[in-house]
Amino acid sequence: MARGALFLALLAAACSPGSAAAVPPAGFFVSAAAAAGGDGSAASPFSTLAAAKAAVRAALQAGPLASDLTVHVGPGTYYQREALQFSSADAGRDGYRVVWSGPGPAAGTNPATAAVVHGGVPVTKGWTRTAPGSPIWAVNISSLKPPTPLTPEGFWTAPKTMDAFYS
Repeated sequence: MARGALFLALLAAACSPGSAAAVPPAGFFVSAAAAAGGDGSAASPFSTLAAAKAAVRAALQAGPLASDLTVHVGPGTYYQREALQFSSADAGRDGYRVVWSGPGPAAGTNPATAAVVHGGVPVTKGWTRTAPGSPIWAVNISSLKPPTPLTPEGFWTAPKTMDAFYS
């Protein structure tokens, strides 16, 4: 009996965290409503897609994968100041995949139900009326990095000074 108990104790020690190379987590969570500084868990999700991408890279470098690594992207609007670029450093290995999963096309484009990624930044300050009492508001956004979205016709080049209007 003592030998059996000793074997179980050794087996438990061998399987405990820290006794061998760290195994990367099976997934991370992202929420547009999360506070900055989350650890990527379901209870404390990342607030940006870039933070999740960095965590995936770190997990891939930490050791061999034991399962697919899934990034669960929750509903909300994710503003991207820069392009979120992926390379082979972000890909699965060891026979497992890296999967980015969100609500899907059935959720539509409403940020309350869908994950909406915008290649820009929200403009929330500096708006003024174009004339006293006018229903038209304007803001100068020339200090922001101009967008260069791909269109069916090719790339659009933004003018040096840009104004946004809303009515």
